Amino acid sequence: MDKIAITLNGEKIKISQNTTVDALIKSLGYKHNNIAVEIDGSLCQRSLYSTALIKSNMKIEIVSFVGGG
Repeated sequence: MDKIAITLNGEKIKISQNTTVDALIKSLGYKHNNIAVEIDGSLCQRSLYSTALIKSNMKIEIVSFVGGG
């Protein structure tokens, strides 16, 4: 399977072509309920995670929320 280059949280990486946002999140071990995903400067809605395909050269930021006080 072909690989594409993206920037994830400021680091250049290669992932499989036709990877969805959902698949990327799962491969990184994140839980959907405590993260936000930004793609090329725009927030990605959770309802689109399973259908949004990641394309070459996209800049993706995944931010996890941590509770505490």
